[in-house]
Amino acid sequence: MIYLGLLLLGHYEDPNKGGCASDEKSIRIQGVTGDFCSPACDTTSSPPKCPSDVGPGITAKPQCALKSPTGDQYCALLCSPTSKDAQCGDNASCKPIQSLGLCTYDDMSAAVPKFGMVELESTMMELALPLE
Repeated sequence: MIYLGLLLLGHYEDPNKGGCASDEKSIRIQGVTGDFCSPACDTTSSPPKCPSDVGPGITAKPQCALKSPTGDQYCALLCSPTSKDAQCGDNASCKPIQSLGLCTYDDMSAAVPKFGMVELESTMMELALPLE
């Protein structure tokens, strides 16, 4: 039943409300409040693509913006931190990180394993090992 709910919501959901889909990881960016579910980028295309099935009311754009130390690439919802609209959907908000914005959910749980960012290069964010 949880799996069906995740299918209806799409990708980039709240990892603390039913968990992430099987093709996503729960991500926390160091220095940014909140977390989110992140699917892997489709790197068989150039530029890499991300699933576009976002939840209801989300207008932020999925982009291949995260990169692990091993080279794996993940998607995130990039947004405009100066915009006053609800571009990230319910229970999420646009957090500024350098000149970009990133949609995250604020109800973080220590029980959900996370991946944390170490560096930001252009629009590619480097991820560290899972945070326990």
